[in-house]
Amino acid sequence: MPAQAQFASELIEIEEELKYAEAFATDDPVASANLARASAELNSAFATYNQAVSAKGRGVSDSDANTIAIRLGIVREILASPNAPISSTAISTAPAVLVNTQLSPTVKGGSKVFEIGMWVLGIVPGIVLQVKKNKARNYFTALDRRINSNAAQIDVFLEQRAQILRNAPGFTADIDPSLASGLPNEARNITNGRIDHAYQVLIERAQAANGGVIPPALQAALRSDRNVQREITAARTLYNDTVNMWNTDIFMWPAKQMVAADEKLTTRPVFVGSRLGATLDLNRAR
Repeated sequence: MPAQAQFASELIEIEEELKYAEAFATDDPVASANLARASAELNSAFATYNQAVSAKGRGVSDSDANTIAIRLGIVREILASPNAPISSTAISTAPAVLVNTQLSPTVKGGSKVFEIGMWVLGIVPGIVLQVKKNKARNYFTALDRRINSNAAQIDVFLEQRAQILRNAPGFTADIDPSLASGLPNEARNITNGRIDHAYQVLIERAQAANGGVIPPALQAALRSDRNVQREITAARTLYNDTVNMWNTDIFMWPAKQMVAADEKLTTRPVFVGSRLGATLDLNRAR
């Protein structure tokens, strides 16, 4: 995998994990502060990447790669334990304005020369490249349809999770007002994090009111939610597989990258799995 595609996929994946974590840990001031630091470090990593691969940039150098790796290391440390002290003392120099996190391939002068050279060599090489570009364009169109179809499945299951939550005993709008009238119109990972956070609050309130025991009615709701989460896991695998193909292939030189640059295609977000079960002791709800 080209270095540009590798860094692009890594940046996008960590960004989505951060979105989920920020939505899940809204009630913890320590975690919120640490995640704010993670957001600043990730913004710096994106800024370094964008500058390196811009049209007039020099590409991802060893120095750029090292800078990005340090920033992402800090973000991973925070995501692993949002409540824990941060061991790194590196100071972020993130831009004041959030940089563009939709990454795009660029076609530089060498690629233009290559394409012209194919025609200079003769009609056949030029036609071969054009045929490959047409195939790449059709490929991206088909892959886009697959991604949208797989995303629609996840959206259906997220709505089911939210509906189970709204019908669960003890649910009130103050747990998460954005879920009171349907799913918020935001990114899927933010939605999933908010749903998990609302479930967490609901469980903690129930345990506090019942001597640490989850009432049978809430257990039934949690079992239903877990069944839906199993369906989401399968849908997530299909969706992320196609998204990872997209995020890699738009950087595949020459034909696919040329087409992706011409069509202004950008990377797509992956979907992060729920971590509610790993955060809470739900053994009694099985």
